[in-house]
Amino acid sequence: MRFRSDQEYPLFILYNKSNIPGRPESIGIQTKELSTIPKSSKNIIKYKKVLKSLLIGCRSLEKSGCKFIVIPCNTAHYWFKDLQKKIKIPMHEFSIKIPIIQKLNILTQEENDTLAKDIIDLGDVQNKTTNVKGDMTDWNLHTHNNLVQTLCDKVLDIIDESYGRKNSFNPPKFYIRKCWGATYGKGDWTKVHNHGGSVYAWCYYIRMPKGASPLVFPEAELECHPKEGELIVFPGIVKHSVPPCECEEKRIMIASNVGVK
Repeated sequence: MRFRSDQEYPLFILYNKSNIPGRPESIGIQTKELSTIPKSSKNIIKYKKVLKSLLIGCRSLEKSGCKFIVIPCNTAHYWFKDLQKKIKIPMHEFSIKIPIIQKLNILTQEENDTLAKDIIDLGDVQNKTTNVKGDMTDWNLHTHNNLVQTLCDKVLDIIDESYGRKNSFNPPKFYIRKCWGATYGKGDWTKVHNHGGSVYAWCYYIRMPKGASPLVFPEAELECHPKEGELIVFPGIVKHSVPPCECEEKRIMIASNVGVK
């Protein structure tokens, strides 16, 4: 929501708990969602260390006069119930929906065939020096391929429509920061990473043969198995990866970073 003046926005206190112990390795000790993690004394100690650290932050906000607490962190929500039991003010669950947009049939089959050929013909110009350990084009594919630019324009329209920017007061202007193509052969993969500095990231899947690797969001314990012609949009800050491909056929996709002006 956007207001017309600064005075209309709510007062809030931001408590950045940067020294909290590692959370992903402690998740699941006392949660049904990941109950396969053994409830050993060692794991319980890890869980309680994170709980204690989070509780320090929550009590500090409580003493400061806050009326409620929101924790904008996916992994910290596994401690939500235990935290709420130990403080008096209400806590509101908040987590990023991943992915935020999934949409099929952005382009025609003929257009997808053309893109697949173009990306394969461009080959690997990055020499596997990026997070993508497969064949990858340059970072500006949209500037020298008209069909890719068309795809980018359609994705930006979808993001606009999904968030009602066209009907809001003083809407932000989304733009493509970078765009590249990637081809995965057998054994190719992508390291866990995020797109820092980008408000959104998106992937468009041109070729997804049977057995092709999924798009994985490790901190959310989520795997997406895209179909050919599917668009997936997610927050740029969210970590994601692609495990090693096991299929013989090529997995071909286009990815991009979206900024805001």
